[in-house]
Amino acid sequence: MSMADRQRWDGKYSAKNFNAPESHPSEILQTYHDCAGGTNAWDLACGAGRNTRYLLQMGYQVTALDISPVALERCRCIADNAGDRLQLLELDVDTWMPPDAKADLVCVTRFFQPRLIELVHTLLKPGGIFIYESFNERYAQRRPDMSPRFLLPLGYLRNISDGMEIIHLADGMPGQYYISRAVLRKPL
Repeated sequence: MSMADRQRWDGKYSAKNFNAPESHPSEILQTYHDCAGGTNAWDLACGAGRNTRYLLQMGYQVTALDISPVALERCRCIADNAGDRLQLLELDVDTWMPPDAKADLVCVTRFFQPRLIELVHTLLKPGGIFIYESFNERYAQRRPDMSPRFLLPLGYLRNISDGMEIIHLADGMPGQYYISRAVLRKPL
């Protein structure tokens, strides 16, 4: 990501009117997190930490990363005294090289960057679960000002699922046709 992207995210998370759904983790994460066979979770592009906090509450050891130090500070503040069960990393996904096979669960919500999704294959342990949710290209109908580079192309999740078990896959659903979701398991 560019410095302008970092500044944009910092601006979003430091705005006085920022209203994060901090108390509401992703519905798909709540539904499928227990498909993971272990307790090592990564929350990529974690933002203010709504999913990080939920994973900690469910007993996971969480590594949360984001490009925005402002977002990571918000995440730290809502982490409910996680202690050594939480590691926060300020990283740019354009240059980040993930460790091999560390995660039982990787979640990414409301963020699309093709390289980030592809890195999940490296990060997941065999049998690990990838939970993904983001705005797809239909969202441009609601928000024409949204940059298309942040919108998931329809069918993209099916294309990246090659070789992975599909537990759940949807390019939209009634009332939320502009959100794509996937839960994929890396083969053993």
